[in-house]
Amino acid sequence: YTPAEMLGTRPSDNMHPDDAPRVYEAIAHLAAHPGEVTVTRYRTRHKDGSWRVHETFARTLDPHSADAGFVANSRDITERVAAEEALAQREAHFRRLVEHASDYAMIVDETGAITYIAPSVERLLGYTPEEVLGVRPADLLHPDDVPGVETAIREVIARPHETILVTYRIRHKDGRWRWMENVANSLVPGDPTRGLLANCRDITERVEAERALREKD
Repeated sequence: YTPAEMLGTRPSDNMHPDDAPRVYEAIAHLAAHPGEVTVTRYRTRHKDGSWRVHETFARTLDPHSADAGFVANSRDITERVAAEEALAQREAHFRRLVEHASDYAMIVDETGAITYIAPSVERLLGYTPEEVLGVRPADLLHPDDVPGVETAIREVIARPHETILVTYRIRHKDGRWRWMENVANSLVPGDPTRGLLANCRDITERVEAERALREKD
């Protein structure tokens, strides 16, 4: 629109109907609180018919009264909003993948204490992430497997550019032992002091099937 085409228009003339009440509420707030600055986001119709998202900073012209009117600085943030929405969708997709994965990822420090674990651990082992934060290998692992896991942690620290594979038994919340296969390396390549990243997969059925085959032979 040209400036001449916009003169005399009101917010509701070109604004998305869902956003107009919020804008009028901001105007009413400014009238009641002269001197304050409000920030309002809304959609307005472009002359070509498309909707553009604007962010407006507004205040009264007179810091003591709204009688002289308002001044507003608006900027088009359509592309930024689209990028934010796309990022939110990707993050939501990633969360769904993590929560429903057949394995889980975790981050541990140099002592093996868990500092992060994916939500899917609850489905696989029965524990919520909060229940296992700070847990170390000896807390949940089968006693016979603790030395091997601790050795693997030392190997990752000593060889930060390599990936280490280790298997062990971990106690499910219901008391059962589950076999896990763990692929670990440095969270930050080459820098184990930033933590170790481990991807853990439940291989109990595979281990039991292999054991059954051996016993059959």
